[in-house]
Amino acid sequence: MKSLRILIAVLAIATIFLSACSSPLSPLTREAHRWGSLVIHDGYHYVEGNHGWQTWKISYETTKVSTFSGVVRHTSRIKENNFPMLTHDILVTFGDYADPALVRTSVSNHRFIWSSTTNKAPKGRINLIHAMPMNEDILISLFNIKHGDVVTIKGYEIDEISYYKSEHFKGKWKDAGCNTLLVSEVIILNEEGSP
Repeated sequence: MKSLRILIAVLAIATIFLSACSSPLSPLTREAHRWGSLVIHDGYHYVEGNHGWQTWKISYETTKVSTFSGVVRHTSRIKENNFPMLTHDILVTFGDYADPALVRTSVSNHRFIWSSTTNKAPKGRINLIHAMPMNEDILISLFNIKHGDVVTIKGYEIDEISYYKSEHFKGKWKDAGCNTLLVSEVIILNEEGSP
């Protein structure tokens, strides 16, 4: 009986270990690779630039994939020199938020505001995604997104990105009410709802 309990415990630990390793965020599943001028390490938890004198440590909210689907009401490039891995702001809307006749939206300085054009509270969802593409194919897909497109964007929600220069802490990126996302998949749909 004791050996059966030990076998069950070993199998349980092995299952937990293997499921943790199956996430793209696991350091055991990702070797270091180049993405433009940056080198990605440790399952997208550590980024190195300029021969190592600039580094970023990335923490995630969860290891589960988040999905954002809807109509794009805004897309623009992110040009933050201290966070070059962040490339786009994309406002994805669903329900009333997708209808300009019902809800006005604007995006400025990585923040969004909305206001209802009626006396009713809008129904639906609105998400401003600060995108970090997982690879160059995803980056190309992000460049192809236009205002008015119907999209599905999937990825891993980033809690914060800490920036270091010559090993000295210089600042961090932490959104407030938005979604900073390591983007793993982009689907752009046409008017009929198909790719």
